[in-house]
Amino acid sequence: MFSQFCVAKSFVVFDTSIQVASLCMTTQPKLLEQVRHVIRRQHYSDETEKSYVNWIKRFIAFHHMTPPRSIHVPEVEAFLTHLVKVAEKTA
Repeated sequence: MFSQFCVAKSFVVFDTSIQVASLCMTTQPKLLEQVRHVIRRQHYSDETEKSYVNWIKRFIAFHHMTPPRSIHVPEVEAFLTHLVKVAEKTA
């Protein structure tokens, strides 16, 4: 059995020795995985987790899949303005 697993830039390495595993460049979890982890650690309900993840997906999709780290205050304001306009149309 393999005891170590790490993902490098373009390949996957399986190894049982710590020396080789330490040479691997591990990737950081994706945003939604990080969000889910924090929500679960805080013991929020499953429905709250689904809701938060859904809102994050909607936000990212609104900005045409732009990485969230490159989105700033004007983009957040644009999303919130969009939500207000949609709510006004449905009211």
